[in-house]
Amino acid sequence: MSYYPDSSGVLTAQPAKGSVFGGWMGIACESPSPKPTQCNFDIGTGTLYVTAYFNDAPPGSENDACADAKADLAKAKEKLAKLKSNDASDRKIDKAKGKVKKAKKAKKKACAG
Repeated sequence: MSYYPDSSGVLTAQPAKGSVFGGWMGIACESPSPKPTQCNFDIGTGTLYVTAYFNDAPPGSENDACADAKADLAKAKEKLAKLKSNDASDRKIDKAKGKVKKAKKAKKKACAG
């Protein structure tokens, strides 16, 4: 990513399925953030380096199927909300509603027990 000098930005770590966020490395993310998966940074005139690192999720933990299902549902709901706020066509909104419904069923199945 590129940013202009004397600007700021936010990076958000998103673990892939089967992994969990492990932390940040690099001087850029030393300031505290309200969310541990976010890195808030300010750019002066130099170059900043930052790395997000991830670990394997423990087998059988919620960070496997249940957490993934929750994340998928959140993404589906977010996309639906964006479509609604941008006055998208009814066809696109109906398709997004179907994806939310499907994600809810998957979450219920993955998080049961």
